[in-house]
Amino acid sequence: LLLVSVPILAAANYWIVSHLLPIFRRMQRLIDGINRVMREQLAGIRVIRAFTRETHERNRFEQANQALADAALEAGRWQALMLPTTTLVINISSVALIWFGALRIDAGQMQVGSLIAFLSYFMQILMAVLLATFILVVIPRASVCADRIGEVMSTEPQITSPQNPVRPATIRGEIHLDH
Repeated sequence: LLLVSVPILAAANYWIVSHLLPIFRRMQRLIDGINRVMREQLAGIRVIRAFTRETHERNRFEQANQALADAALEAGRWQALMLPTTTLVINISSVALIWFGALRIDAGQMQVGSLIAFLSYFMQILMAVLLATFILVVIPRASVCADRIGEVMSTEPQITSPQNPVRPATIRGEIHLDH
């Protein structure tokens, strides 16, 4: 049963995670879009007010925000699918284990205590797989964030220090601390 249930769990989780990765990449682009719209609005607030473009800018932000909300809901639906799928496989495996164990007990090939012990070990293994599933939920988002950090770290700064900076000959001044 372990040789059947663990690959089914792995395949189901892989299928869900493979759908989550592109959604999280798209969400990161949409977050960038919302940030861009906000930056433009904050930088040009006087121009927007001068030309009475508040409604247009409000609509731009609303569109960017709605696109991000839709992507977040889609990702949430895929993530919400993981736990029921995993629980279904675990419960079906437990029922199958009890079924086959009951047949062996009825035939006199197995003791009830052996079935209970095996069921306990079986559930411990599947609960470890369930915990791994919870980690898999975080991996797509973490992967996209790691890519983003890599992009930021590889960006060359626009402001650089000069090769031979000019320093003043002497610095004069005083600092007085009173009370």
